[in-house]
Amino acid sequence: MTKPSFGAGKSSRFMRHILSQLVSHRIQHAKRLLETGGDPIDEVRRRAGYSDAAAFRRVFKKATGLSPSGYRDAYGLRAG
Repeated sequence: MTKPSFGAGKSSRFMRHILSQLVSHRIQHAKRLLETGGDPIDEVRRRAGYSDAAAFRRVFKKATGLSPSGYRDAYGLRAG
């Protein structure tokens, strides 16, 4: 069995960082769409880059503390 090279850990951390940034960007985009538009949640999910509805809801709630529909109710155009 070979040992991983010294750089393997750095590469793994770099990939986690990149994936974290991608998720953050997608959630920010979804938040803007929910705040400013009236598209169905499914369309927001698709436009934010998520193909799986359950994964989108899970990641969105983890990031914001609200479901996508709860976020729209709290911060959307009709909220104020």
